[in-house]
Amino acid sequence: MFFSIRSPYSYLGLERAIQLAEAWNIPLQLRPVLPMVMRGQSVPDAKKWYIFHDTKREADKLSIPYGFVADPLGPGVERCYALFEYARSLGREIEYMLSYARAVNAEGIRSETDSGLKVIVERAGLQWQKAKTLLNDQSWRGWAEVNRKAMYDCGLWGVPSFRYGTVSCWGQDRLWIIGEAIKKRVEASSTQGVCDPTNNAKVTSGQRGN
Repeated sequence: MFFSIRSPYSYLGLERAIQLAEAWNIPLQLRPVLPMVMRGQSVPDAKKWYIFHDTKREADKLSIPYGFVADPLGPGVERCYALFEYARSLGREIEYMLSYARAVNAEGIRSETDSGLKVIVERAGLQWQKAKTLLNDQSWRGWAEVNRKAMYDCGLWGVPSFRYGTVSCWGQDRLWIIGEAIKKRVEASSTQGVCDPTNNAKVTSGQRGN
């Protein structure tokens, strides 16, 4: 999943991608990228308000909390990404990014403050004292750019975007395409039986990937 912590659609996509990965018992790999405006691209005010209202509509439809927004643009994004490798080193990058995304999209937590970030970090199962020492690390800029290029190489242009094998799609509302690709791959294999979470039917599962 190509993901931006500032993108509310990424937040909805992350909630749904986690559910999909858990349903099929496959790993979810997050590849964060910088938000558009932090890459020199502009977003008109009219588009910002459209995104807010559209995301609220989608969130309500999906029963996902949304609306108490604390925009992490700038320092909030940088602090988020500075701690991503720490979270990943402990195998908690999904919990960390989900905690962060919920905080800034649904709980009004100011991630640019130490008090706000401490809440995000600790509920993700990370140590605040350790995290504080990593906030000035700038190495994340390198992998964020690698992720952006990888996203473009997949023929994708924005977040959230998803790739499973050779199948790609853009937008949280297109995640069903990935679900179909996973199902087809499982059904095409005959090495192990698993339960299809979409209809409780018995299917077969072989090599799994994301």
